[in-house]
Amino acid sequence: MAIVPLAELQQRIQTLDVIDNALDKAAVWQKYLAENGKLTFDGNTPLFAFHPKSPMPVKGQRLFRVTGDWAIPYEHLASTYQHPPEAIASRQRCNLPKHPAFYCGDVWSISFFEVLQDKDHLFDTTYYFSHWEVQLDRTWRALSFLFSGLPPENPMYGYVQQNTTVVINYFKQFLPAAEVKHYLDFYHSEFTKTGSHTFSSLVSHQFLYNDDPQSGDFVFYPSVQAEHLGNNFAFNPKLIAAGEIALVKVYKIKIHELKKTSDVAFTWRYELLNIGDANVDNVIWRGPTDADIQEFEHHFPASKT
Repeated sequence: MAIVPLAELQQRIQTLDVIDNALDKAAVWQKYLAENGKLTFDGNTPLFAFHPKSPMPVKGQRLFRVTGDWAIPYEHLASTYQHPPEAIASRQRCNLPKHPAFYCGDVWSISFFEVLQDKDHLFDTTYYFSHWEVQLDRTWRALSFLFSGLPPENPMYGYVQQNTTVVINYFKQFLPAAEVKHYLDFYHSEFTKTGSHTFSSLVSHQFLYNDDPQSGDFVFYPSVQAEHLGNNFAFNPKLIAAGEIALVKVYKIKIHELKKTSDVAFTWRYELLNIGDANVDNVIWRGPTDADIQEFEHHFPASKT
């Protein structure tokens, strides 16, 4: 396998065009082929930290999503809390238009920071905090963007420390040892850059939606909004359909006050309105118990004022 040199990769990325959300699915695919060809036109390919047998996430690991009521048309349907339907899926960091991914986080507050960007809706919006769990132990086909600059406070720091040598040795098969760190640093920063998902969406689509029956299970990367203190997952929707990651519970809340105390912390005053228990395809709503309130406060580290 021939690897695109770093300087050449930087130039090729500059030639990429945005794939328009208005395109239909067939046109998106054709545009994807054209754009991907700009990266691999001469048989060379970028090199990424692909884990064909990642042990993470493990059975029982909790994953979280936060959604505003503008995106919840039917709160009693479990499918409402999944990825958007194909017809309305827009380009994001890890997916192209009409090709959705299931986004979630491994830290509840990190998921909230991802939606805090839209502050216009903060105090006139009901939020749905959905709790998901991995249903089985297995190995996963994962594409990782964690192996550069991850702080010790990140939940995946130990995992990265354990696997860094494996990743570096893999890269050394194709690159001089002196270039490996520069290569890792560059494509991690390019993937997580703010304001442009042109490169990251293309790379993720290639991994999650390729023609190989063994297409990727998920892409994971540190949260930019939370200064890399937690991580985001973009799962292949087939895993949700197969029940390998399942909805457990939904917390419906109203925010009355919120004050950011730093870029990654805040105090707030909220009202826990209702609890939705997942029941196959439905969500059964009820009033919160003391145990529900304690569980919610345990998962969510921000102070309640």
